[in-house]
Amino acid sequence: MKHITLFLALFLFQYFNGCTKENEFTATQIEGTINQADNSPLTGVTVELTIGANTYLAETDENGFYSFTNIEPGLGFISFKKLENIVYEERIAVYEGKSQEHHFTINQQAEDAFIRLINNSLEISNQEQSVTLQLESNISYTISCNSNWITWEDKVYQSFEPLSVRIADNETFEERTAEITITTQNRETRLVTIKQNAGPPLKLLDSENLADATAFFHKGVIFHFSQPVQFIRIENTHRTAIDELKVTEINEGKSIHVSNFPFLLFEKVDYKLTVEDRNGNELTIDFCQKLYQGELISKSRGEFLLTSNNTCGWMTGNPGYIVSLPEMRTIKQLTDVSNYDHWSYNIQNETVNAVTKTADGSYKIDIYKANTGQLIETSIFQLPENNHLSQITYAGNGVGLFTTNNQIFTINTELKFLPFIGYKTEPNSGSKSLAPYVESCFNGEGFILHGSNPVNHVTWVDASTLEAKKIVDAPNDLLCVAGKQSPFIALGNGNEVRLIHIHELSEKKFHSPGSFYEMVLIENKQEVSNLLLFSDHCIYVINCLNGSSRKIEVPYPNFHCTSMQTIGKYLILSRYDQNDGRYYNYLYNTSLFYL
Repeated sequence: MKHITLFLALFLFQYFNGCTKENEFTATQIEGTINQADNSPLTGVTVELTIGANTYLAETDENGFYSFTNIEPGLGFISFKKLENIVYEERIAVYEGKSQEHHFTINQQAEDAFIRLINNSLEISNQEQSVTLQLESNISYTISCNSNWITWEDKVYQSFEPLSVRIADNETFEERTAEITITTQNRETRLVTIKQNAGPPLKLLDSENLADATAFFHKGVIFHFSQPVQFIRIENTHRTAIDELKVTEINEGKSIHVSNFPFLLFEKVDYKLTVEDRNGNELTIDFCQKLYQGELISKSRGEFLLTSNNTCGWMTGNPGYIVSLPEMRTIKQLTDVSNYDHWSYNIQNETVNAVTKTADGSYKIDIYKANTGQLIETSIFQLPENNHLSQITYAGNGVGLFTTNNQIFTINTELKFLPFIGYKTEPNSGSKSLAPYVESCFNGEGFILHGSNPVNHVTWVDASTLEAKKIVDAPNDLLCVAGKQSPFIALGNGNEVRLIHIHELSEKKFHSPGSFYEMVLIENKQEVSNLLLFSDHCIYVINCLNGSSRKIEVPYPNFHCTSMQTIGKYLILSRYDQNDGRYYNYLYNTSLFYL
C-alpha cells in the first residue's frame, strides 16, 4: 500500500541442487511469517490471499507462521489485519509449479484504511456511454448494482485502478435511477446514485450511398434516424467553406438528405453532420467522401509513369514534376523538362529516368531518385548508326529496352548496349513495325512487346535471360495492356476482351461493351481482379472472376478520355479540352471500380 512501510522478502523458488527448503513445498504453495518490529511473532492474524475470483484464508500460529497450499496461478494480492481498521496489502503473482515465501515485519503504525467518493450522485443523458466514478482509496474493493442497465468488469479493484461502468441506452420515455454499491476489503460500503434522462435516445439507424463513392457523388447521402431530427450543421474537416452542400429533411424529419458534394483537388474529404432531436440532444456523425478525385491542368499531355511506390513523374511542358500520390505532393520540380524526350521508371532502383537527345546525336539520361527527387546520376550513350530512340522501359534487374527503327536494344546499369532482337516489317506494309511498343510486366520480371491498332502479335521477354517467347497472335485486336504487377496481358476490340496468362497461356474471354478507346487492369501481384474500359464518356468495369460488368458515368460533361493509367492503387484519366487547348488529368482511387 501507498502509505504503509513494509519490509517484504519475496523468494521465487528455483530448481537447483542443494535447496532443501524447496523440497518441502507442494506444487504451488505460499508461506511466510508475520513479525512485529522487535521480531516477536504476530499470532492469530487472519491472512487473506485473493487470486482472480478465488479467495484463500490462513491464520498465523504461535510462531507467526502461515501457509497456503494448492494455489491456482494468477495475479492477485495478499493481505492481513492487525486490528479491525488496520490493513496490510501487497500485490502478488503466483506461477504454476513455483513456490514463494512472503515474510512481513511491521515497522510502524499502519494508516487507517479509507475510501472516499468525490461525487456520490450523477445525472447522465439517455445515450449509451461509459462513466468513470471519481473516488479516492488506499484499499481494494468490489462493486454491485441494483439495476441491469449498468454493467462493469466483475473483479476486485485495486486502490490505484479507475472505476468505469457502462450505461445502456434508455429506451423508455421515463427517467430511471440506479444505485451502485462499493464494498471495501474491510466490509465498508459506499453508495453512488446514477440518474439517467428519459429516452428513447437519438440513434443513426442506417445510411445510403456511403459505401458507393459514385452514388455518393451523384445522389448525395441519406441518413435515417430513430426519431425526428433537425439539421444543425455540416463541417468539412479540410476546408471551412460548405456553401455548396444542400440538406433536405425528409420522412417527417427522421431522414436527412445531404447532396451537392464538391470535388476538391486530390483530397479525401471528411465531413461531420450534426443533428438534434426534440429533446435538444445532439448527435454528430463522421463520414468520408471515400474517393480521391481532382484535376491537374497541364499545357500538354501528361506521360504518366507506373511505379511501385505510388510515385509518378510526368511531362507537362515546362516545368515537369515528380509527384507523390494521392496527396499530389510535388517531390521534385524539373525546370528543363521541355528538353526531355522520354521518361521511364526503374522498378529495381526506384528511379525516374529522363532522356534527351543532345546536339551531337547522342543521348543523355538524367536519373532521379523517385521518392526524394534527387539527381543521382547523368550518363551519355550512343545508339548504333541509323537508329533513334523511340521508347525506354526498365525491368526488375535494371535492364532497359529501347525500340529504334524496329530494333530493340538492352541497356544494363552501366549503360552498355547490346543488340537483342529485331522485328521485321510485314510484306507490303511499308515501315509499319510489328512491335513498336515495349511494356514492363509482372513487377519487372519481363517485357511485353506488341503493336497497336492492330496489335498483330504479343511477345514476352524474360528480363533475367532475355529470352523471347510469342504469347499470342492478335491481328484483330486494337489494344494490348500489360500487367504491371501480375503475369497477365489484356487484348481487346469492339467485340470481345481477352485476359491471357503469359506463362500458363490460359485465356478468359469477356463481352465488349462496344468500341472503346482505353483499357487498364486493376491487379495485385498474382491476379487481375477487374478490367476497366473507357467508352462513350463512361467507364465499364468487368469482373474477371465472374464476368459481371458495371457501367460508371464519368461526372464531367463532354469528357473525351485521351489516356488511362494505373499508378499503384490509383487511376489517372486524361482528357483534352478543345475550348482552352489544355489537358486535364483526374485521379481516382481504384477501390471505386471493384464489383
